Order: sequence, then structure tokens, then C-alpha cells
Amino acid sequence: MANETVEEEDFSKEVTVFLDKNVGVEKETTSKIYSLLQDALMKKKCLETELWQAECRTPEKIQDVLDKGCSAVKEIKSLHEQHQELTVKVDNHVQKLQPLVERLSGLITQIAEVERFRAYVSWIQKIKSVSFQLQQFVESGQLNWAVEQLTVLSELAKLLSDSRCCNLTKFVKEMHLHWQKILLNKLASEFDDVMKVLKWPFTSVSNAPPLSTTSDDYSRLENVFVLLLKLQEFNKTSSETAEDKSEILLPLDWLLKPFRKRFTFHFYGNKQTNNLEKPEWYFTQVLNWIKNHSDFLQHTIQPILERTEFGSIDAKTEFIAGLLKVVVQKLEHSIPQIIDDDILFSHFIDELLLFNKELGLAHNYHSTEHGCLHVLTTDSCLARWLELERNYAISNMESVLASSSAWTPKYKEVGDVDDTRTPECAESFMTLLTVITDRYRNLPGVSHQERFLEVQLFLLESFISRLSLEAEENSFAPAGLHYCSVLNASDYIKLILQEWSEQMLFLRLNQHHNLSMDSSKCAKTLNAAFKVEEKCEKEEEEGDSPVTGSVFDGVLQSLQDLKEQMIRVIVDHIVHGFRMLSKPYKKEKWHIFPHPKDVLLLTLSSSACEMLLFVKGRFQILREQLASSIFSVVWKQLAQALNKFIFEEIILQCHFNEGGAAQLQFDLTKNLFTLFLEYTQKPENFFKEVKEACILLNLLPGSAVLLRDLLKSSSDNAICEKEDVPPSRAALQDAGVYRLTPDEALKVLNLRVHLPNV
Repeated sequence: MANETVEEEDFSKEVTVFLDKNVGVEKETTSKIYSLLQDALMKKKCLETELWQAECRTPEKIQDVLDKGCSAVKEIKSLHEQHQELTVKVDNHVQKLQPLVERLSGLITQIAEVERFRAYVSWIQKIKSVSFQLQQFVESGQLNWAVEQLTVLSELAKLLSDSRCCNLTKFVKEMHLHWQKILLNKLASEFDDVMKVLKWPFTSVSNAPPLSTTSDDYSRLENVFVLLLKLQEFNKTSSETAEDKSEILLPLDWLLKPFRKRFTFHFYGNKQTNNLEKPEWYFTQVLNWIKNHSDFLQHTIQPILERTEFGSIDAKTEFIAGLLKVVVQKLEHSIPQIIDDDILFSHFIDELLLFNKELGLAHNYHSTEHGCLHVLTTDSCLARWLELERNYAISNMESVLASSSAWTPKYKEVGDVDDTRTPECAESFMTLLTVITDRYRNLPGVSHQERFLEVQLFLLESFISRLSLEAEENSFAPAGLHYCSVLNASDYIKLILQEWSEQMLFLRLNQHHNLSMDSSKCAKTLNAAFKVEEKCEKEEEEGDSPVTGSVFDGVLQSLQDLKEQMIRVIVDHIVHGFRMLSKPYKKEKWHIFPHPKDVLLLTLSSSACEMLLFVKGRFQILREQLASSIFSVVWKQLAQALNKFIFEEIILQCHFNEGGAAQLQFDLTKNLFTLFLEYTQKPENFFKEVKEACILLNLLPGSAVLLRDLLKSSSDNAICEKEDVPPSRAALQDAGVYRLTPDEALKVLNLRVHLPNV
């Protein structure tokens, strides 16, 4: 009831709103009610007509749908009845055939069993057939055909590798291994016969006999070699206990057998040749073996390899790699016995590095995979080597610095040729670092090389500290030979390190260091770590990662700071001396000098002689003792310092008449500037303030007055308009003044006495 009441109220409100909107409250508008009523009746009639038409059409459609639905239900019932009938028939048929099915299943199982047995027997017959043929070929000496049959047997073994018939798989593998051993024994006998004919291995007095490609011996050698190469893959699968030999081609490995035997005989046990103090003995022996057999390997064995699928393999390189394995075993056996003896271990490392270098120079062997330097990179051995390297380098550095000729230029007799004036200590120190670099340059791992680089950086920092100490102790005589030698040493080391920074070794070390730093920094967050890993992988794939800086950046900066500090001390020393000697010159009465017209010929002021001679003398000493590159920096900085001093402490502190200005200009431009003519064609470019001050002081009085008044007006009246070239600046440029500001130029002009006022 409540809801109906609410709906009636809402309807009444809507009617009220409708009447207010369409009829209004005036009496004159009541005539609209009839028209509204007529419209409502028309709409009602239209709606009734549409409703009646819809009621007439809808029952026909509904009836049609109902008829279709009834027919569909009947069809579904019919299909369901048919399904039930078929299901009953199928069940009955299955029950009738069940005994037959069970009977046939047993027969099928038996047939499958028989088929497997037949296949099993067939495989055994195939294996036995191949084995029988192998036996016939071996007994008749037809080893080529025997190897072909062994290949067939190998294929059978591969086909059965995934079979669950364990016994059959084991049988074929054992059969393959059996015949492989027999063939290897046969070929070994044939190989030994051929080698005896060739008198292998050769000695220093007996060379390889010349072999014609048409000779029987060459044919036998080639045949055995090719057969052994065919057995190469079989040997890899069978030599489970000889993994170290499997990497070398089988025939070449057999060539190495007598060398292994001789090496073991001479350099193991109680033989006199097995001397821990003489590792060079077996190094020399191995080098002689390589030398004596190189021609045979290159001209006899290599052509045979090139006619097979192993043509890309170098026979001599394989031979050297095999010998190095014997050497590595000896090295690993010797290191524990000598690692605690400084002398023996140092000598051992020297001889091993020399041996590795000789392999590269004499035989062009640079393989790191089959080298011998990796024995030095074990943790204990590398740590011991680094300790010895550091101790020796420190001792050597101390002895070099303690030498009486440490700070003497090494090539002082040919000083005109040696522009660097490098002292002996710096030359010897960099030679020491070069030797260290050469010793670790060929180590297989970048991380191992980085350990030695740390030693070098430590030595560099120590040496720079000594240079700083020497510079501080000798700073009382900055123009002396000792001080200049220290400066030359710092510059020489800096130049060498800059050259080293461009070498491939140090570029690679710097790249490794940068990648390590990036990884350690970005590993703090997971996202950053992922980016670093992605970056590293991309750079490793491209092999062209960007390299920034160098491994010597810190050292180079220290050397640059030391160099700049020492140059500053030298310049300050000369400027201080110049200042002391310039006091009489500053006290000259420049405002009462005679007029230039009254002087026949200008000469150098007597008060300027001593200070100019001082500068000239220092220049001569420094030029003889400093490197040319350093001296070039010194005289330029000195020129700038003198320019500032003369301008600020002499010119701006005095007053000048025309005669004094002319004398000042003559002293500076014709005498001071001349001292620098030997080093530059335009010394006035380094004394711009002094030069322009002299120009202003020697302007004609009228021009000077006009310029002074212009500068005064420009400073008194601030110009609001922005101009490219203010009038005051333009006037100065017309007079040849570009460096001095208008205020500085006005100060200089105000130094002129007897200048009339306009």
C-alpha cells in the first residue's frame, strides 16, 4: 500500500509538472486543454491499432515454433531408442567374440616374441658376419678392408646404442673393441717397421732420408698413416684411460712414443741429467727435437694430412703440442720440490719463460690451449711468483735509486740527440717494468695478468713517491741538475705509460677491469645486475666493447700533478729572482726621463741588465737540463708570469713621461722579448698586457687625451643600449689594444704625466 501511495504521488507530481509546462496558470491558456486531450486520444488510438495488429500476427509464429520443437523431440526419442538397441547388440557381439579375442591375443604375443627373437638372431648374425670378414682380412693382411669392416661394425654399434637389449649392446661393443685392438696391434707393428726404415727419431747428426712419393717406404708410411687416421674416432671412444693423448691425432701420437720414452729415461729418476738446478737441459732437448724433425713433419707428414679430412691440422703444431704435454708433466713434478727455494724457483721461471718465447720466435708456436705456462698459474705457484717478482723489483728499484749516477742523464754525451734528458734511474725503472710485462704477457688468463699489473702499479706508486720526496728535498735549487732530472723522470715515465695504454695487452686489461667494476657496482640490485649481465654477454659476443680510460689513469694523474707542481716551483723561483733584481728598475724615475728627441740612441737601462741576465742564464741552464717538451711548457708559463708581474708591479706602480715610456718600451720589446725569440717567432703574443701598455704609454699626446676622455665618458655614463662593439672598445682596437679592458687601459693612460686636459 505504501508503494502504491508513493507511485500515485509521483504520478500526480508528473501530471502537475506537465500541466504547468504546457497549460500554465493563466485563464487564457485553458483553451489548450482541449487540444492536448485530442492529441492524447489520437496517440491512444494509434497504440491500440498497433497492439491489435501485433496480437493477430504473434500466435502464428509461436505455433510454428512449437510445431518444430515437437518434431525435434520426436526425432530425439527415436534416436535414443536406436542407440539403446545398438548398445545391446554390441554388448552381445562382444561377449560372443571375447574367447576369440583372448585366443588371438596370445597368438599375437607369441608372434611378437618370435619376431624379436628373429631380429635378435639377425643382429647377431650381422655382427658375426662382419667379425668373420674382419678376421679374414686381418689374416690375409688386407688391413685397408679390415678397417672398412671395422667402420661397419662401428655403425652397427651406433644403431644399437639406444636398444634395451643390454647383452646385445655389450656384445657388439666388446666385439668392436676386440677387433680395434687387433687392428691397432697390426698397424703398430707395421708403423714400427716403417719408422725403423726411416731411422725415427732423428738426431742432430742424422737427418730425415729423402722420400720420393713413388717409393715403397713412402707408400707404406702413407697407408699406415691414413689407416690410423680412420681409427682416430675409434681411439677416442676406447682410450678411456688416456684422455691426455686422445686430443692429438693417433699417428702423430705414435710418432711421439720414442720421445716420451727418452724424456722419461733422461729426466726422471737418478740420472745426472735429472737436475732440478738445470731445467734448461730438458727445455733445450725438446727444442732440439722440434728443430731436427720440423722438415720431416712439414714436407712428408703434412702432405699426407692434407689429402685426408684432417688437412686443416698442422703436423708440426700437433707434434709440439704432444712434446709440451711431456714437458708439463715434468714441470708439475718439479714445482713442489723447488717452490720454496727462491733461487731455484726464479731460475725455473726464467728458463720456462725463455723456452716459451723460443717456441714462438723459432717455431711460430703460440697456442695457449696446449702450452706450458698454465703450470705457473696455479694458486700457490702464482702467489709465490708474484712475491718473488715484487721483492726483486723493489730491491732492484732501491739499488737503482741508490746509485751515484741515478739522476745523471743516461745519454748526456749525446744530449743534442736525446731530447728527453732521461736520468738513469728512470730508464732502468721503466726497463724493469718492461721486463715484468714481457714475463706475464703470454699468460693464458687475463685475471692472472691483472695480478702482475697490480704489482706494476704498486711499483709505479712507490717510484712516484720517491720522485715526490726527491723533488721536495731539492726544491731549494729548482734550476739544479738533480731537481730537473726528477722532473725529466716524471715526464719520461708519463710518456711511456701513455704509449703503453694504447697497447693491446693493457687495453684488454682495462676492458676486463671496467667490466669487473660495472658488475660489482650493479650487482647491488637485481635489475642492475641483469643489465650488466646482458651488457657483458653482448660485448663478449660482439668483441667490441667500448673501452674508457686506461689502467694507468691514476698513475698518470699523479705524474701530471707532480710535473705541474715542479714546473710551478721552477717558474716561481725565476719570478722571485726576477722580482728581487727588478727593484732598482722599479725605482727608476720614469716621469723625469729626457724627451726621446733629446736622446740620440736608446740603450738598455742599466737597472734592467741584471734581471735580464738572470732570466737569460736560467733559460740557458734549464734548456740544457730539461727535456725539450718540459722546457717548452716552462718558458711559456714563465713568459705569462713575467708579463703579469711587469704589468701589475712595475707599469701600474709608476708614472711615465714620454721619455720614460719610450725607454720602458725599448727595454721590454727590444731586450726582454728578444730573450724569447729563440723559442718563438712572436714573443709579444705571450706579453700582451705589457705590449699593449707600452702602446698606450707611447701614444701621441693628442690621441692619448682623446682616448682617455672617451674611456672616462664611457665609464661615467653607463650605456643602456646593447652594442656589438662599444665605442671605448672600438677605439682601443683602433689603437692596437685588444687584451686590456677599458678600465685597465684608462689606468695606464692615467699613468702618463704632463698629459694636457681637454
